[in-house]
Amino acid sequence: MLKIKQALPFLIVVSILILTRFLNLTWGLPYPFHPDERNMANAIQQLSCNFYDLQNCFNPHFFAYGQFPIYLGYLGVYILKFLGGDLGFPISFEEAAFSLRLISTAASLITAFFIYRTFKRIFFTEKNHLDKYLLLLLFIFSPGLIQSAHFGTTESLLAMLFTWLVYESLLFINDKISLKHFLLISSIVSGLAVATKVSSLVFVALPIVAILYSSSNIEKIGSRLTTFARTIIIYAFLTFLIGTIFSPHNF
Repeated sequence: MLKIKQALPFLIVVSILILTRFLNLTWGLPYPFHPDERNMANAIQQLSCNFYDLQNCFNPHFFAYGQFPIYLGYLGVYILKFLGGDLGFPISFEEAAFSLRLISTAASLITAFFIYRTFKRIFFTEKNHLDKYLLLLLFIFSPGLIQSAHFGTTESLLAMLFTWLVYESLLFINDKISLKHFLLISSIVSGLAVATKVSSLVFVALPIVAILYSSSNIEKIGSRLTTFARTIIIYAFLTFLIGTIFSPHNF
């Protein structure tokens, strides 16, 4: 009974989180109130591939953002089409915009998880549950975060990737994960962030600082400076590789 009493507030808070993110997700459609959402949805609508013309294969012809969220939205459309049994139909604006909004909503939910886990590791105690719920409620009812979850743009996706980097960096600094694990995850996340929006290159400073901070704990042959330089080169290369794979037309 005690476990049920402890779990009930958490389930209520999570239910409110899901409700505020999914409620009225189709608002405004079919009218494009957000210009970036409109441009991204239009880019999804015109995606096509002729393997004899690789330069224009899945080229969105829209470069305010990278191709990763556009490709993700395109995949989401066809998952929805598959579930709806209408794969033969062209992509409508409403389908493209709704797919992008689903991505923003899902990213907002995952962001809540990383924020909760990060603050739990830094501040929370096992005895005090109230501060956990207050933090989640602050995140849940933040108007800006609700708004970004209801727009098919990149804000929620970038927030998710950044909070993921914060959490992984914290684990690495506290020796909870290995250098190899940290390099792999942080490179993938950083690469996806760059493939989402090039200005998110600033995110790479976070893993670099974490590696520099923990360089004394990296057991490698050679001096600390050599180890740090080698690690940063590997991180930069993997980030560039992931960013190029998921946003190839940036070049």
